[in-house]
This record gives sequence, structure tokens and C-alpha cells, in this order.
Amino acid sequence: MTPRIHRFIIYPAAFAAFLSLAQGQNQDIKKLPSKVLVEKAVSLENEVERKYPGRVESINKVTIQPRVSGTLLAATFREGDMVKEGQLLFEIEDTRYKASVQAAEAKIKQLEIKIDYAKTNYERQDRLAKIKAVSQDQVENSLSLLKELEAQLLQAQAELTLAQEDLKYTRIYSPLTGRIGRLTYSTGNYITPSSQPLATITQVDPIYVRFPISEKDFLSLFGNDEELRNRADLGIVIASGQIYPEPGTIAMSDNEVKSGTDTLNVWAQFANPRQMLQPGGIATVVLSKKNAGKTAAITLSAVQHDTQGSYIYVLDDKNTVVRRPVAIGSTSGNKQIITSGLQEGETVIIDGLHKTRPGATVVPVFRDELPQ
Repeated sequence: MTPRIHRFIIYPAAFAAFLSLAQGQNQDIKKLPSKVLVEKAVSLENEVERKYPGRVESINKVTIQPRVSGTLLAATFREGDMVKEGQLLFEIEDTRYKASVQAAEAKIKQLEIKIDYAKTNYERQDRLAKIKAVSQDQVENSLSLLKELEAQLLQAQAELTLAQEDLKYTRIYSPLTGRIGRLTYSTGNYITPSSQPLATITQVDPIYVRFPISEKDFLSLFGNDEELRNRADLGIVIASGQIYPEPGTIAMSDNEVKSGTDTLNVWAQFANPRQMLQPGGIATVVLSKKNAGKTAAITLSAVQHDTQGSYIYVLDDKNTVVRRPVAIGSTSGNKQIITSGLQEGETVIIDGLHKTRPGATVVPVFRDELPQ
């Protein structure tokens, strides 16, 4: 049996219509809106907590330097003691300084006697000159002697002040409350103002903890030095891993950002009654913000960054994509705190941003609508 051969004749006009229909269908497919994963912005407590390495520093540190020369007679403390402000620390031999004070006082008394006589003499010469009993030259000489003696008295009084100061410096008192270190000289040594410091006193209560805060954290969390002082909540974890029982306060911050690290040094002050913190020690500073309040938050993947700053894609009521610049704050888990530019309940694209652009219409899909 001879096979039947079927012949199909394709007319040019019909083929062109077929291609046109196929292309139109492809274009309609391309015009379909993209599906993107979205979520509603939520409201979270803007809980801020940052940890920074800290270094313990003394607020005040004083070296005790002798101001006069003499034999060191006594040191009235033990090395390593806590000393109080105004406490007697050292005694230097004072015999010559007492004698200098007495000599200055004696000189003043002599001059005061001479001035009394010179004043009386001048007044007498002045009366006699009025009746032509003495010459005017004698009056002027008596006045000149009086003025010279008064000048000598001023000089003697200045010498007495210096002598009294030198005598006072033979007793050295603590200028602050703190821990005193080792003695440089034992008693019996002759010391002078050019000698090495006798000892060093370090204030330990209260005490500083210095830590570097990044410029980004400083600006995003507080914005300025006043806000940092008023709204920073401070605690520290000491080297042993214990939480330090005393809270801290911001004492000061540096006046410039370190260009190499983009950080700002901050000094926090802590009470240190039990001296658990020692100058030179280390601690971990835990910084949080008081009364941070609630603010909008979104999944981290929603936030994009470019040269203009941070931004997100928000959908309007017609599911049209709108680019929205935002200011970001801290993170909480996988959520990014948005300090401005977003309200709770707004719909934000969190995945599929590469499929769309501002002005495009999309099909929003929420996570709970995804197939399990």
C-alpha cells in the first residue's frame, strides 16, 4: 500500500500573523508585574546598647616636688597608703628658714622706728620753714629721707613674705585625697627644688574610664555632646568579668575625631569607694541610651546604601515602588531601627529589589503567603 503524503502549504500572510501573535503574547508576559517579598514596618523599643573597650585613668595625679632645700627629717605615712587632702606628708629641716623670718621681722621693726622719727623730723622742719627758721632745702631733705625709708619698709615686707613662704614649704601637705606611691628619698637625705619628686599621689575615687566611641554611633545615637551627657546610661564590666556595681556618668568628650580610627574619646566618671578600679586597668564599657522610646523598624535586608545615603523601597496604595531616604539607628536582632523616613505599618520591599525600580508596579507577597 502506497503511503499517503500530506502536503501543507503555508501562506506568507498567515505566517506573519502567527509571528505577530506570538510576539504580542511574549510582550504581555514581560509586562507582568514582578513579585517581591514585603513586610509591614513594625514599632520597636529603640533599645540601644553598645560595648567599647575602656581604660581606667586617674582624674588627678600629683607629683610632690620640694620647694626649698634642706634635710628630709620625716615622712609621716607608709608607702601605698591612702592619704587625705591637707594631710602632713613630709618635714624638712626648718632652722634657717625660721631664722630668715625672724631677721625679716626685725628689719621691719627697725625701719618702722626710723620712719616714725623721719616723719616727726619732716613735720618739724616743715613748721620751721614756714617761719623762715630753716631753709626749704632742709625740708626737702627730710621728706626725701622719709620716702626712702618707706620704700625700704616695702622691700622688707616683701622679704618677710618670701621668708614665710619658704618656712611654710618645709612642711609638705597632700594637695588631694588619693593613694601615695613609693618614696624617692628616705629621711636624712638632703633635697633641693631640683631633686626628683618625693612621691606621687594618684586620685582613685572617683575615677575615669576612657573609651572610644565611633563617630557613626555618636551621631546616630546622640547627635551632640549635650545629648551624650544627658541621655547616656553607663556601666562597665571589669577585668574579672564582674559587672561593676556603680553606675557611671559622662564627664567629658574629646574635641576632635581621631582621623585614623574615626572615633571620639569619651571619659566616664565612676565612684570607686572600694578601689576595685585601678589606674591603667581595663574594662568593657556598656553604653545605652536613656528613654530611647519606640520607633519604626524593618528587616535589615530592606535597607540599601549608596553615595546619597541609606534608602528603602516603600509601596504606595497602588503597589507602586517609591524610593524613600531614611536615617538608620541601631539594630535589634535582624531588625534595623529607622529613626526617620518610615512609619509603623508601611509596606516595605525586603527581598527582590533587583527586580524592580522606583515608579514600577509590583505584586507584593508577604512571608506568610509563601508556600510551605
